[in-house]
Amino acid sequence: MHEDLMAEGIKCGVNKVAKIMREHGIRSVRSVRHKKAQAAKNRHGLGMNILKRNFHATKPNQKWVSDTTFVRTPQGWLYLATIIDLGAVPDN
Repeated sequence: MHEDLMAEGIKCGVNKVAKIMREHGIRSVRSVRHKKAQAAKNRHGLGMNILKRNFHATKPNQKWVSDTTFVRTPQGWLYLATIIDLGAVPDN
């Protein structure tokens, strides 16, 4: 609340805002930022781990890796998928 007021150009102290909020019964509500992902119940779609942590590829289109995650946006939770051709990644 204090940050919002300051952003609007209203000069006020944190304690003053807290006192007014207390007097009026206003309390902050924190949302859950990150929820722990639950394991999928349908595991038939999972592929075999054929790389066995051998991520070296001598040329493009030999080995591909992927991962998915979800990101919270104003529209709701969205999925983000990443696919990388290991042959296109330079060795360190």
